[in-house]
Amino acid sequence: MIALQDQDLPTLHFDCHTPIIFEKEKFFDAMSRFDYASDIGLTMKSLYGNICYPDAPCLAEQKKTVFKSYTLSELNLRFEKPKLLSFNDQGMNDSLKIFLYQNFSLPSPMEIKPINSLEKVRNTLQR
Repeated sequence: MIALQDQDLPTLHFDCHTPIIFEKEKFFDAMSRFDYASDIGLTMKSLYGNICYPDAPCLAEQKKTVFKSYTLSELNLRFEKPKLLSFNDQGMNDSLKIFLYQNFSLPSPMEIKPINSLEKVRNTLQR
């Protein structure tokens, strides 16, 4: 964040697991402002975001995390409103797999091959 402060830019934290739209021309302009040869720890997403989206609202209820084991009922309650989620190894369990399958059953345009574990989830749902 020091690199941003040195240029009198905001220091919002954009490096989280949520989507951000990069505009090619703005991206190249934003990235050219920094010295990558001598600075370390520059986070591209936060650099770009603070230059191109300085008035961006902070995420409040739009995103929740799954960093521990939840039941399927708990997950359904936790994600009644939020549309963005992130999880880690401690949060990954059969309930989360079922929740993800039930809520995101169609492949994303970004998926290039089928996810093999979905068959296991389907079998679990049929029990």
